[in-house]
Amino acid sequence: MNLKNATIYKRGAAFIIDELIISLLRILIMSIIYIVIWRSEIINIKDKMLAIISELSSSPNIHDVRFAIEESGIITQLIIFFLIFFAVGFAYQIASYHIMDGQTFGKKAIKLIMLTKDKKKPSLAIVLSKVMWSYMPWILPFFAYQLYANDINAYIPVIAVWLFWYDPWIILGKKNVTLHDFLSGTIVLDMKQAKSKDEKNSN
Repeated sequence: MNLKNATIYKRGAAFIIDELIISLLRILIMSIIYIVIWRSEIINIKDKMLAIISELSSSPNIHDVRFAIEESGIITQLIIFFLIFFAVGFAYQIASYHIMDGQTFGKKAIKLIMLTKDKKKPSLAIVLSKVMWSYMPWILPFFAYQLYANDINAYIPVIAVWLFWYDPWIILGKKNVTLHDFLSGTIVLDMKQAKSKDEKNSN
């Protein structure tokens, strides 16, 4: 069976399916955490923030609000929220690729498979590398923004995301191969296309 690289359209369709599944998992997990742990904590943070603002000024400005946000402890809760947010997606990708031998539910639905460059099933180490590099577009902007906040260079995060997702046709010059494919030593192949060609040849 001669497998060829999956097109951006099919990879995009698989990505959308996976993101829908991950979103449902995130909603479920976050709802449980909110009901069990965060509900009373969020109410306390809101009350504390309002109390701080009222003590600072009768007509609070943006600096007062920012100070109240920092003092209320909501930043810590947001950091925990985003860590859980990314952890769910990270865990889903690793578990799917490893258990399903190079496929996620999205890739399975679209008939795609992720293999090593020599077309072998990926080891757990390669799966971890693949997922780590694929999540870089979401992590880099955060650090870039911290470095260039309140500066015109804050647009660097947007550029970082763009380069990591759309690099294959611009930087590497390899059709349907992304930077995170290249860095992890993997390829995404179209199983349906190969199957249809084999059927034609058999006829």
